[in-house]
Amino acid sequence: SPPPPPSPSPPPPPPQPSLPPSPPSRPPLPSPPPSPPSPPSPPLALATAATFTVSMMGVRSNCVSCSFELARADTPTAKSVAPLSGNHTAATEVRVTLLHIDLALAQQAQVRFGETECPVQSVDDTGAPDEYVLVVPLCAFAAGRYPVTVLLPGVGFALGAAGDGQTYFYFEQELQVATIEPRSGPWFGGTLVTIKGSGFGGKAAERAAVAHSHGEHAHGGEEVDEHHGAGGHGGGAAMVAMADTASVVTIAGMPCAVLNETHEEIQCYTHPVPTWSRFHDTRGLLTDCEWDGWGDRSSFEACKRSCELDSDCNTIEFRDWRRVCRKRTCRQEGVTDDGPEEGFDTDGDTGYEVWTMLALPRHIDVGPVMVSVNSVMGMGAEHFWYDEVPDAATVEVEVLASPEDEPGSPLVLHLDVAGLPSGGTSGDLLVYLGNSPAPHKNLACGITSDTSEVLQAGAGNFTCSRMAGMTAAGNWTVRVWSEALNGWSASDSIAVAAVVDTVAVGGVTVDAGAVTTAELAGGMGGGLEVTLAGANLGEAPSQTHVRVCGLRCHTTFSNGSLASCRTPPVTTRELIQTFPTAFPSVDLAQHAESYSMNRYTGEFEEATAEQVFARRVDERVFLRTPEGQWRHSWGQCAFAFTMAPAQAALVTMARIFPATNPSQRERGRHARLQVRNLTIGNGTDWPSLHDDDAWVTIGSLNDLIDPTDGVQQGWNSFPQSVPVVAQAFRVLMPSSACGRRAELLRGATFEGVAFVTEDASACSVELEHVHHPLASGPGTTTELAINATIAHTVDLTPVLDALAPRRGTARGGTSVTISGAQLDPLDGAGDPLPADAAVDSVTVTLNGYPCNVTSVAADEVVCVTGERGEILAPTTRVLVEGRGYAVVNNSLATTYAYIDRWTDPYSWLNSEMPVDGDSVVVPEGQAILLDEDSPKLFLLLISGTLEFERKDLALNA
Repeated sequence: SPPPPPSPSPPPPPPQPSLPPSPPSRPPLPSPPPSPPSPPSPPLALATAATFTVSMMGVRSNCVSCSFELARADTPTAKSVAPLSGNHTAATEVRVTLLHIDLALAQQAQVRFGETECPVQSVDDTGAPDEYVLVVPLCAFAAGRYPVTVLLPGVGFALGAAGDGQTYFYFEQELQVATIEPRSGPWFGGTLVTIKGSGFGGKAAERAAVAHSHGEHAHGGEEVDEHHGAGGHGGGAAMVAMADTASVVTIAGMPCAVLNETHEEIQCYTHPVPTWSRFHDTRGLLTDCEWDGWGDRSSFEACKRSCELDSDCNTIEFRDWRRVCRKRTCRQEGVTDDGPEEGFDTDGDTGYEVWTMLALPRHIDVGPVMVSVNSVMGMGAEHFWYDEVPDAATVEVEVLASPEDEPGSPLVLHLDVAGLPSGGTSGDLLVYLGNSPAPHKNLACGITSDTSEVLQAGAGNFTCSRMAGMTAAGNWTVRVWSEALNGWSASDSIAVAAVVDTVAVGGVTVDAGAVTTAELAGGMGGGLEVTLAGANLGEAPSQTHVRVCGLRCHTTFSNGSLASCRTPPVTTRELIQTFPTAFPSVDLAQHAESYSMNRYTGEFEEATAEQVFARRVDERVFLRTPEGQWRHSWGQCAFAFTMAPAQAALVTMARIFPATNPSQRERGRHARLQVRNLTIGNGTDWPSLHDDDAWVTIGSLNDLIDPTDGVQQGWNSFPQSVPVVAQAFRVLMPSSACGRRAELLRGATFEGVAFVTEDASACSVELEHVHHPLASGPGTTTELAINATIAHTVDLTPVLDALAPRRGTARGGTSVTISGAQLDPLDGAGDPLPADAAVDSVTVTLNGYPCNVTSVAADEVVCVTGERGEILAPTTRVLVEGRGYAVVNNSLATTYAYIDRWTDPYSWLNSEMPVDGDSVVVPEGQAILLDEDSPKLFLLLISGTLEFERKDLALNA
C-alpha cells in the first residue's frame, strides 16, 4: 500500500515527581576481616522471550505469535583480542579468544573490523574446556580505530564482540606513507605521483568489498523463520561494507587531486604553486624587507591586488579586524634554521597574516607528503619538490575563431609553446581549458594540426578546437599537459562570450538580435517559461543566471546551447492596488539579495547581519566571530540588508527585539530602525550604502521607553500609518552598545509588500552571467544585448477567488472546484486552447501535492486530489500555460485541508490509535476529524486543526 502520512503520535507519559534526596551517609565503618572465597556461582540462567515486530511503511503486521528466544547458554563469549593495533603490510596476526564454543562452530566464525571482514586462517585449541583462539591475519582496510565483532552463523554475535556498539574490543589499523615517485615536478602542478604505503582509504578496494559482501553474506546473521527462532544474546544484525572512505593527500601543504587509490597505493595530481602563499614561520626566509606603504584594506583580495599593481611589492600583511593592509618589498636570500624575525608578525599572534609571492622552501626543497584517512594522519619520509619557475614550459594562446564572431563556428585556438622536453612522441601533448590539477577533469581542446616538429624541438605552434557553442562563457585558463614533462605548462587565458540567438516565451519565439525590440507577453504571477537559444551557455542550470524585470529567473535547464528558466512574480503597485487582499505584509528579509555592516564587510559581517534579520530571537547577537574574536567598536554599528536593484517595498512595520540583559538593553536605548533607497528617487544621489545622510529613521527605540520601566523587553513595534517606499533596511546600534563585549540585540524585522521598480509592461530579459566551476571567472555579458521584452499585464494574470470543498480525506479522491478569472491557458498567438488540450496545460498543487485536472474553463478549474504523504504547508498553486502562476486573491477562501479521521488507523503513527491515559499531539498542518468519543486523554495539544463531526461527541482530555 502507499506510505501513510506522518500522523500525530502519543508522546511519552508525563514525568513522575522526583524522590526526596537521600539522607547524608554515615562515616564508613572499619572493614571486616576478609572472608574465605565463596564457590563460583553457576552461569546466569537468562532466557528472554522477545516480541518479533514487523512493520511496512509504518503499518504493523497482524502476527500474534511472533516470538524470539534469547538464551545465555547459546551465547559464545569473546574473552580477548590481541594485539589491538597493527598494519596489514606488516603481516599482523590478530588472535581472538572465544569461550563457551565448540570447534565446529569456531571454524565458522566471521571476524570483522568495523565493516570489513578478515578471513580466519586457523583455529587453535587452548586446552581449556570450550575455549578456542581464532587466528586472523590482518587484511587491508582504511586506517582508523574500529570495533571488533565476531559473528557465528546460526547463533549470532559473540557476547563482548557484538554489533551496534556492543563490543569491548577496538582495533587500530595504522597508516604508513612509505615512498613517492617521482619526487619532483613542474611548478605549475599536474604531476601524476604514486604514493605507496598502507592503510590508505582504498575507495576502489572498498567497492569490491561491498560487492563481495553482498554476494556471499547478504543476510549477515542467523536465519529466522517467519514466526519463531532462536539465537544468542549477542544478536546478529547484518553489516554492509563501507564504500566511500577516501584518502586526503597534501603535498607541500597543498591538495593533491586523487585519481585512484587502493589500500597500498595512491595516484594523484599535484597542485600548482599558488601565486600567493601563506608564510607561517620566522626562519629567515624573507630578508631585507622594506616598508612599501598601505594597501587596499577593503578585503583580503583587494589587499593582494593592490600589491600586484605595485611593481616592487611582493609581500603583504593583512589583518581582518581591525582591518589593515600593509605592503612590503622583500628579498629571498636563502633559509637558515635560526634566522632573525623581520619586525612583523609571521605567526598570526596579533591577528596579522603574512602572504608572499616569493617561493617558499616547502615548495622547492622540503615539500612534505601528508595522507589523512578517517582523521588519522601520516607523513612520508620522502619529500616532493617543485622545479624552479624559470624551468617551466610556457604557452601563449590566440583565439582564431569562435561562435561570437561566426555563428555556428567552433572555438579554434592557436598556441605557441616553449620549454617542453624535446624528443616527445605523438600523443604526448594535450590541451585543456580549466583550473583543475587533474587533466581529465578539465575541458579538452582537440589538437587539429601536426605537432611532430613541436615535440621534437620542445617548442613551436599548433592549433586546437572545441565543438561550436560547447564552451561555457567565462575567463578560461589554457594550459598544455605533457607526458614527457609529467605536468602542466604555465598558463595563458582567453575570454569566451555567450551568444543568445532567440528568446521564447509561451510558444512564441523572437530574434534576440533584432533591430527593433520584440515583445512577449504573460501574467504577473510568475512561472512563465523563458528559453534562450544560442551558444556558450552554462552546461548545468546552476551555471546560467538570467534576470527578468531585474529579478532572478529560476534556471531549470541549461546544456550549453539552450537555457530555460521560470520567471519570478512581477508584483507592481498597480497589481497591489487591484488585488489588495492578495498581498499581505511579509518579512522583507526573504527578498534580501545581500547583507552587510557599516564597516568593511567579510563573511563574518554578512553572517552576523543575516542573523539579525532571521527572526531567531532565541539566539543572541554578538560582535564575536566563531573563533571567539571580538569585533566590538567604540563607534556605531549597523546591520543592513538590500533588495535587488529592480525591487523596492512598501514598508508597513518595523520591529526590534533588544538585548535581554537589562543593563545592556539600556545601553542600546538609542537604537534606530532606518530605511533608504538606492536606484529610485533620491537614492540615486547617494550611491554608497554607507552614506548615513541617505538613511531615514522610521523607528527609534528611545521613543517607546517607559519613564518608569525603561526599555521594554521583547518586540518593540513601529507601525507605519503611511507605507514608506524603501530598497535597503538597517538597524543602527549606538556606540554605547557596540563598544561592549556583550549581547547587542536579539533581532530586528522590517515588514511590508515587495514590488518591482521596472516597467512591467516592457520587462527586460538579461543573461546576467555564465559561470562554469572550472573557469577562472564568470563570463561578462555587458556587451550582450537581448532585444526582447516581456509585457506583464493584469489582463493576462490568472486569479484565484475561492475553492470548494475546502476539505477532503487525506486518502484522496475528492473533486475540488477552484473559481477565479483568466484560468484558461493560451497558445502562442494568445488564443484560448481547445478543451482537450487545456486540461493538460493547467497544473494544480494543493499543499504541495498534485491535484489531477479534469476540466478547465476561464472562470474555474476542476481537479481530483491524490493521496497526501507527509504534512506540508497549506498552499494552493495553479500554473496556467501562456499566463503563468495565478495570484491568490483570497488566501483563506482558497486554502484546502486534507482531513484525517480519528477512527482511521492510518491517521496515527505506526497505526497506533490513542487509548486512555495517552497524550496526543496534532502537528501543524494536519487536520483531524473527531468522529467518535475520544478516550480519556492525559493531554491533547493542537498545533494543527481539530474538527468535530456533526453529531453528539465527547472529548475527554
